[in-house]
Amino acid sequence: HKRARIDPGLHYVKGLYHRYCNNPREALREFILGRNPKDGQWSEQCIISMIEVYLNPDNDNIWGDMDEKVDVTENVKTAEKLLKEVTDRNKKALLEAYCLIASKKKENMEKALTKFYEIMTNDRSAPVA
Repeated sequence: HKRARIDPGLHYVKGLYHRYCNNPREALREFILGRNPKDGQWSEQCIISMIEVYLNPDNDNIWGDMDEKVDVTENVKTAEKLLKEVTDRNKKALLEAYCLIASKKKENMEKALTKFYEIMTNDRSAPVA
């Protein structure tokens, strides 16, 4: 008999589990499975999580030492491609800023700060400190 189709929401949760157990490859596999169908309830959440894994596969401090020479170019390019599928305007802007930071290029830091400022001033529902 044919194997029952697993719900995309279950793939999303399994992806989160693997992500926080520092298993980025397995997390990405689950998120890829969870994003289908493309217009499904869990698709965008899986895409966002995939972007986050590509930008920060080890769940390290994204703001870490800028002098590290770890090449993240391919991961950033993949994240930027996935960003085209994100429809939530605020989340997309935030992830674009994270891509700028993840590039570890000093010239992109100012661009990221500008994006963060725009997000903060445009989001009327954000709590004021």
